[in-house]
Amino acid sequence: MVGTANSRATRTEGPTGVAQLREQVLHLLYRACTALDERRYRDWIELFAPDGRYVATSAENFENGWPLAVIDDNRSSMLDRAEMIEKYWTVEPARTRRMVGNVDIAVVSPERLNVRSAFVVYLTNPEGRVEIQATGSYRDELVHLDDWRFQRRTAVHDNDLLTHTVTYPL
Repeated sequence: MVGTANSRATRTEGPTGVAQLREQVLHLLYRACTALDERRYRDWIELFAPDGRYVATSAENFENGWPLAVIDDNRSSMLDRAEMIEKYWTVEPARTRRMVGNVDIAVVSPERLNVRSAFVVYLTNPEGRVEIQATGSYRDELVHLDDWRFQRRTAVHDNDLLTHTVTYPL
């Protein structure tokens, strides 16, 4: 669903504009999932605005407004995390697959959107066993720069205990 607005950047006028906006947002969400699944962390970071922020928190903390998060990174700490993962982090090799759906888009202004979507992160270990690492919702604040970018991405995970390390973004 897309909220209504008159906008030159988002072009939400009429059915064609709404469809184009939805397609642009879905493209950003899918690119984010693919970059993380392919372990292209720096490409994922490029999907954020220069002053963007990534937060991963539990549903309980989010719903109660508690400022507790397992990850709370600005761009600099996202880059530090990427370097640590690429150079130093050693864990058993596993594959992840992120699925995103139930996308709801609200136009805040011509250059700003609020997007809510559901996610599932599957993990396949080296023996081929598949398990769910996390489920939850993304609460995204998007800004239009050269393209739509994450101003703030909050991953609200439903699991009280995540099955694997939270070194990696959800």
